[in-house]
Amino acid sequence: MAGGAKLVAVAPLVVVKDVAGVDHYVYAGQPLTARIPDERRKQLVAEGKLVEVDLEDPTPAQDVEVPTERPTKSAKLDVWRAYASALGVDVDGLRKDELMAAVEAAEVDDSTDDETGDETGKPEDDDSAADPDAPTIT
Repeated sequence: MAGGAKLVAVAPLVVVKDVAGVDHYVYAGQPLTARIPDERRKQLVAEGKLVEVDLEDPTPAQDVEVPTERPTKSAKLDVWRAYASALGVDVDGLRKDELMAAVEAAEVDDSTDDETGDETGKPEDDDSAADPDAPTIT
Protein backbone atom coordinates (compact mmCIF):
# COMPACT_ATOMS: atom_id res chain seq x y z
CA MET A 1 0.00 0.00 0.00
CA ALA A 2 1.26 3.47 -0.85
CA GLY A 3 2.17 5.92 1.89
CA GLY A 4 -1.02 8.02 1.78
CA ALA A 5 -3.35 5.12 1.00
CA LYS A 6 -5.85 3.40 3.25
CA LEU A 7 -8.06 0.37 2.80
CA VAL A 8 -11.77 1.19 2.71
CA ALA A 9 -14.61 -1.32 2.83
CA VAL A 10 -16.92 -1.45 -0.19
CA ALA A 11 -18.81 -4.57 0.88
CA PRO A 12 -21.69 -3.92 3.31
CA LEU A 13 -19.71 -5.55 6.12
CA VAL A 14 -16.17 -6.91 6.23
CA VAL A 15 -15.00 -8.88 9.26
CA VAL A 16 -11.22 -9.18 9.56
CA LYS A 17 -8.84 -10.54 12.16
CA ASP A 18 -5.90 -8.32 12.98
CA VAL A 19 -2.39 -9.68 13.55
CA ALA A 20 -3.27 -10.29 17.21
CA GLY A 21 -6.34 -12.39 16.27
CA VAL A 22 -8.94 -9.78 17.27
CA ASP A 23 -12.02 -9.43 15.01
CA HIS A 24 -12.74 -6.02 13.49
CA TYR A 25 -16.04 -5.10 11.84
CA VAL A 26 -15.67 -2.62 8.99
CA TYR A 27 -18.78 -1.28 7.28
CA ALA A 28 -19.03 0.03 3.70
CA GLY A 29 -17.25 3.35 3.34
CA GLN A 30 -15.28 2.98 6.56
CA PRO A 31 -11.49 2.76 6.57
CA LEU A 32 -9.78 -0.32 7.95
CA THR A 33 -7.72 0.86 10.90
CA ALA A 34 -6.55 -2.55 12.13
CA ARG A 35 -3.22 -4.03 11.07
CA ILE A 36 -3.98 -7.23 9.16
CA PRO A 37 -1.72 -9.85 7.57
CA ASP A 38 -0.60 -8.92 4.04
CA GLU A 39 -2.04 -12.15 2.56
CA ARG A 40 -5.48 -11.38 3.99
CA ARG A 41 -5.28 -7.76 2.74
CA LYS A 42 -4.50 -8.97 -0.78
CA GLN A 43 -7.34 -11.50 -0.63
CA LEU A 44 -9.93 -8.94 0.52
CA VAL A 45 -8.83 -6.49 -2.20
CA ALA A 46 -8.95 -9.23 -4.86
CA GLU A 47 -12.47 -10.21 -3.71
CA GLY A 48 -13.59 -6.59 -4.07
CA LYS A 49 -14.47 -6.22 -0.40
CA LEU A 50 -11.80 -3.59 0.27
CA VAL A 51 -10.26 -0.99 -2.04
CA GLU A 52 -7.15 1.09 -1.65
CA VAL A 53 -8.00 4.77 -1.44
CA ASP A 54 -5.41 7.52 -1.64
CA LEU A 55 -6.07 10.02 1.15
CA GLU A 56 -5.05 12.85 -1.17
CA ASP A 57 -7.43 11.64 -3.93
CA PRO A 58 -10.32 9.60 -2.45
CA THR A 59 -11.22 7.77 -5.67
CA PRO A 60 -10.47 4.02 -5.71
CA ALA A 61 -6.90 3.22 -6.71
CA GLN A 62 -7.94 0.16 -8.71
CA ASP A 63 -7.95 0.57 -12.46
CA VAL A 64 -11.29 -0.60 -13.78
CA GLU A 65 -11.97 -0.76 -17.49
CA VAL A 66 -15.23 1.00 -18.29
CA PRO A 67 -17.59 -1.58 -19.77
CA THR A 68 -19.26 -0.71 -23.07
CA GLU A 69 -22.33 -2.76 -22.20
CA ARG A 70 -24.37 -2.90 -19.03
CA PRO A 71 -22.61 -5.11 -16.43
CA THR A 72 -24.20 -8.32 -15.21
CA LYS A 73 -25.87 -8.29 -11.80
CA SER A 74 -22.96 -10.34 -10.43
CA ALA A 75 -20.31 -7.85 -11.65
CA LYS A 76 -18.15 -6.22 -8.98
CA LEU A 77 -19.07 -2.90 -7.46
CA ASP A 78 -16.17 -1.08 -9.13
CA VAL A 79 -17.39 -2.24 -12.55
CA TRP A 80 -20.88 -0.88 -11.81
CA ARG A 81 -19.33 2.38 -10.55
CA ALA A 82 -17.28 2.77 -13.73
CA TYR A 83 -20.28 2.07 -15.96
CA ALA A 84 -22.56 4.40 -13.98
CA SER A 85 -19.95 7.18 -14.03
CA ALA A 86 -19.69 6.84 -17.81
CA LEU A 87 -23.46 7.45 -17.97
CA GLY A 88 -23.08 10.59 -15.86
CA VAL A 89 -24.42 9.10 -12.62
CA ASP A 90 -23.01 10.51 -9.37
CA VAL A 91 -21.73 7.29 -7.75
CA ASP A 92 -20.53 8.73 -4.44
CA GLY A 93 -21.85 6.70 -1.52
CA LEU A 94 -24.12 4.47 -3.59
CA ARG A 95 -24.44 0.77 -2.84
CA LYS A 96 -24.52 -1.75 -5.68
CA ASP A 97 -28.33 -2.02 -5.70
CA GLU A 98 -28.59 1.78 -5.71
CA LEU A 99 -26.08 1.97 -8.58
CA MET A 100 -28.07 -0.56 -10.57
CA ALA A 101 -31.27 1.48 -10.06
CA ALA A 102 -29.46 4.72 -10.97
CA VAL A 103 -28.09 3.10 -14.14
CA GLU A 104 -31.59 1.91 -15.05
CA ALA A 105 -32.94 5.45 -14.61
CA ALA A 106 -30.04 6.97 -16.57
CA GLU A 107 -30.54 4.53 -19.44
CA VAL A 108 -34.28 5.30 -19.57
CA ASP A 109 -33.61 9.05 -19.47
CA ASP A 110 -30.97 8.70 -22.17
CA SER A 111 -33.26 6.73 -24.47
CA THR A 112 -36.09 9.29 -24.21
CA ASP A 113 -33.87 12.37 -24.54
CA ASP A 114 -33.49 12.04 -28.29
CA GLU A 115 -35.95 13.87 -30.53
CA THR A 116 -37.42 10.74 -32.07
CA GLY A 117 -39.87 10.32 -29.22
CA ASP A 118 -39.36 6.61 -28.64
CA GLU A 119 -36.64 4.10 -27.87
CA THR A 120 -36.57 2.58 -31.39
CA GLY A 121 -35.18 5.70 -33.03
CA LYS A 122 -38.19 5.94 -35.36
CA PRO A 123 -40.38 9.06 -35.32
CA GLU A 124 -43.75 8.69 -33.68
CA ASP A 125 -46.93 8.98 -35.75
CA ASP A 126 -48.58 11.85 -33.91
CA ASP A 127 -51.24 13.64 -35.94
CA SER A 128 -51.88 16.13 -33.14
CA ALA A 129 -48.58 17.86 -33.93
CA ALA A 130 -49.49 18.41 -37.61
CA ASP A 131 -50.69 21.83 -38.76
CA PRO A 132 -54.34 21.45 -39.72
CA ASP A 133 -54.03 24.28 -42.28
CA ALA A 134 -51.00 22.75 -44.02
CA PRO A 135 -51.58 21.18 -47.42
CA THR A 136 -51.79 17.40 -47.47
CA ILE A 137 -49.27 15.59 -49.65
CA THR A 138 -50.58 12.41 -51.19
